[in-house]
Amino acid sequence: MRLGVFFAAALLGCSAAPSEDEVRSTLRSELDAAGLDWVEMEVENRAVRLGGLPPALGGGGLAVRTAEETMCRTALGIMPCATTVSADFGTSLADGEAWPRLEATVALGVLTLRGTVPDDASRLSARDAASEGIREERIERYVDGLVIEDVLPRPGSQALVKRLTRALTHCRDGGASIVGGDVKVACRLAPAEIIAVRVILASPLPAGVLVELDLVEAVAGEGRSTVSR
Repeated sequence: MRLGVFFAAALLGCSAAPSEDEVRSTLRSELDAAGLDWVEMEVENRAVRLGGLPPALGGGGLAVRTAEETMCRTALGIMPCATTVSADFGTSLADGEAWPRLEATVALGVLTLRGTVPDDASRLSARDAASEGIREERIERYVDGLVIEDVLPRPGSQALVKRLTRALTHCRDGGASIVGGDVKVACRLAPAEIIAVRVILASPLPAGVLVELDLVEAVAGEGRSTVSR
């Protein structure tokens, strides 16, 4: 049945995916309707890159979410307009430098990051580190709940977020946080992974201070034993 619909759409000259012009016009309408007319946009096929200078804190994060959630109508139904959304927003020196504010959890093979990061590069660095963990089958899925603040990042923030994310992909369960530059990690993991996490989080960190590292050894058929820092 779906194959028949596809051929029917082809005969009518309709595409199964939105065209570049349709993606551009639909996104422009949605961004403007959300009060984001300051956003600059480049579209290549269905890959979207956003830019511009946010007039207020959090504007860039809202623009990215709007672009990611905007849907286009096609001959086969409704689908996301953009296949990928990236951003390179300008920042104001008056905003000062910001730390990432991040909370992370690992459970049942799913790594979830929530909070705010100063820029899109920090968000993408976390995604890259999580993808590495998926490729190496340490985790099964990554949930990106990070929001971009659009302020100047503290030097080393991007590398810090990436390193912390890499460390968490070695955990069976647990969590971590970054608050005001203080980094805390607590997780349960296989004995062979303990050294890997220690190496990843070895001082000095590219930014911030590791104030708590609580690694709990998980051994099949045995109880848990806490490994001191």
